[in-house]
Amino acid sequence: MKKGKKSVAGNLIVGGASLSIGSSTIEALPASAAKSHVQAGLVTGSKFFPVMGTIGGAGLTLKQLKKLK
Repeated sequence: MKKGKKSVAGNLIVGGASLSIGSSTIEALPASAAKSHVQAGLVTGSKFFPVMGTIGGAGLTLKQLKKLK
């Protein structure tokens, strides 16, 4: 179970940090159409993190429930 928790939490933390670093790097670039499209992509990607966290938590819960049987 510990390995599962670390992988889910670790992936969410790394993904969140990557989005944060990426957005601050892109913000430093001069204004352009490409910049706005990349920023829109980062926003879209960040919207999936709560869903991924929910799925990861549900998976860990199901693993524990299977152990109770």
